[in-house]
Amino acid sequence: AYHGLVELVGRAKVAGRLRRDFVPEDVTVLLAASAGVASAPQAWRRLLTYLLQAFAVPGTSPETALPEPPARGALLREMTR
Repeated sequence: AYHGLVELVGRAKVAGRLRRDFVPEDVTVLLAASAGVASAPQAWRRLLTYLLQAFAVPGTSPETALPEPPARGALLREMTR
C-alpha cells in the first residue's frame, strides 16, 4: 500500500495538482488528525474539504464551499470521548 501511495503522490505532483512539499508520510498525519472527528456528523467532511484545498497547488483547485459545521454538542462529545 505504501508503494502505491508513493506512486499516487508522485503522479499528483507531476500533474501539478499537489503541492511540491507534500510527502507520503503526511498521509499518516492526516489520518491521525481525521480520526478525532471521524464519527462526528459533518466534521469529517469539513476537515476533508479544508485539507484537499490546503494541499492543492494554488490556482488548481476550484474553491469549494465547506460543508456545514458539525453541531457543537456532537463535536464536544467527540472531543471528550
